[in-house]
Amino acid sequence: MHGTDVKVTRFSSIYGPRRGDHGPVNIFVGLALAGKPLTVYGDGSQTRDCVYYLDAIRGLRTVHGLGAPGEIYNIGSGREASVGDIAEIVRRFTGAEIIFVKGHRFSKFDVRRSYFDISKARGLGYEPRVNLEEGIRLTIEAERPLEIVA
Repeated sequence: MHGTDVKVTRFSSIYGPRRGDHGPVNIFVGLALAGKPLTVYGDGSQTRDCVYYLDAIRGLRTVHGLGAPGEIYNIGSGREASVGDIAEIVRRFTGAEIIFVKGHRFSKFDVRRSYFDISKARGLGYEPRVNLEEGIRLTIEAERPLEIVA
């Protein structure tokens, strides 16, 4: 309205090293590396659009450089992954046990499906490069404590 070059970006579930316990990937990786089981509530079919942190940064830079003022852009992977599948990938890399908590009552704020339409950002040239399995592997490698061999 006043000539300000503002672009709005909305991010899906960003994951990666040093992201704490934000989102299912980082929660499961943290539990697995602490030697704890991965707790999946319900049947695990609820979905999330998880984007590796480097892809999120690339998306932000793309929108900042090429986006139109006043527009809104979604940055994510553009793919849904079930929470159960995310837990299974973490289990394959770490050997962690998965526990399903059946009969869990979700709150009205719980989201059953989360998917980001990233077509507008793709139109600017944004394309996620790191798939979920590779991103989880990279996150685990970066978060694993170093083993010092004497």
